[in-house]
Amino acid sequence: PASARAGAASWRSGPPRLAALPRERSGGFDPVSADLPKAEAGDAGSNVATLLSPAFMLAAMTPTAALAKEGAYGIFEGRTFSIIHPISMFAMFAASLYAGFLGWQWRRTRTIGGSISELKEQLPVLSTGKVKSYSDQLAALQTELTALQGQEDLDAVEKKAVVEKDLATLKGASDVAAQIDALTATRKNLVSGNYKDKHFAWSCGILAVGVSSAIVGPINTFMRAGKLFPGPHLFAGAAMVSIWAVAAALVPQMQKGSEPARVAHIGLNAVNVGLFAWQVNTGFEILLKVLKFTKWP
Repeated sequence: PASARAGAASWRSGPPRLAALPRERSGGFDPVSADLPKAEAGDAGSNVATLLSPAFMLAAMTPTAALAKEGAYGIFEGRTFSIIHPISMFAMFAASLYAGFLGWQWRRTRTIGGSISELKEQLPVLSTGKVKSYSDQLAALQTELTALQGQEDLDAVEKKAVVEKDLATLKGASDVAAQIDALTATRKNLVSGNYKDKHFAWSCGILAVGVSSAIVGPINTFMRAGKLFPGPHLFAGAAMVSIWAVAAALVPQMQKGSEPARVAHIGLNAVNVGLFAWQVNTGFEILLKVLKFTKWP
């Protein structure tokens, strides 16, 4: 029949096309623009190619909302949030100097014992052996010499001569003994300062606040301007954060007694303090611009 022939002709021309189902537009957050307009069935291939194209995928991953400014982020674009980075970094600069002082004092506490031992090696050897305590040995010899005074027997005379010789030898090392006493008193004061724990606590604070503030700064700049401004200040700041991480990573080896790790730790932090001092100039200029172009809060 005619109807059958018409149906066969339509199948030869291609399979029947299904009407696209209507889709309700959500109107909500759509980061990859998935809620595309309804397309004709014949354009399905081109739509798939568009979705899979590198340019489309790159555009889909671009956070368009992040380019919003002029108050779109509220207080996070204002002066209050904008000055967190410069204020905290100025504080971290001062804290770094103090932490460096604490670290140096802790190093002195740890190494001063070696200096005392080296000086003790310079103390003389008496008839009774190596001098261990100058003051105790001096008092003992003086007491013994006093007891031998007035005795005329041969043994007493010989012993008196030995004591006098030891006493003269010991007094010749009075300068070394004075240095030992001074370093011993210094070590006592250093130990009472508890510099190890203080240095560790301040360093942890610098690492936590410094790294956090280094992240907050660029984020705030991006919120206010919609972009970052690559330059010496940004690059030096990134280097400082990396140095903090490396210096902190050396601590386990330092605790095991590695002197190269300790020297590297001190050197890295000295470089960081230098970068900090250099950053003050550019940081202050940026702070003035922030105060000029932002409003409270």
